[in-house]
Amino acid sequence: MIESPLIKELEAEFAHKSILLVLESRCGSVPEDVRAAVQRLSDESALRDITVLAARCPDIDAFRRGLPSAGAESQ
Repeated sequence: MIESPLIKELEAEFAHKSILLVLESRCGSVPEDVRAAVQRLSDESALRDITVLAARCPDIDAFRRGLPSAGAESQ
């Protein structure tokens, strides 16, 4: 498969939307800081990890604590 930057960007955008949808359905309104942190992520592994976190976290604060640190967010 071709490693296109555009395809990677589209995959990340789809993941962002999915993660935020899961959080909204489980936790209600998602704070802007959490939305921004999710949307900064582009690494496939990090996106996979926070998708699982969104599905399992007990609340939005637990999700926020599980987000990658600022230095590891966008790779």
